[in-house]
Amino acid sequence: MGTTKVEKVDLQCLNLRMVNKANQIETEDKYGYIKPAEIEQSRLDLNVLLKRAKEEKKNDLKTNTIILSGAFALVLIVFVVLSL
Repeated sequence: MGTTKVEKVDLQCLNLRMVNKANQIETEDKYGYIKPAEIEQSRLDLNVLLKRAKEEKKNDLKTNTIILSGAFALVLIVFVVLSL
């Protein structure tokens, strides 16, 4: 089984992509934040902290909305069942 030049080039490209992906593996710290391995710094950046706080607030709002909607739906279902 011989491989053609095109197949060899495809394999080389695939290998390069796999190596690049391996180099970009992200690490997760103890608080659950994911940071790329090549960007990890020893100093805190205020903009990064503000961005994290904004994302966390957005996630909290979404979670609270889902919980409130579920509770409201449950109350509505109970009310409809009791009214029958």
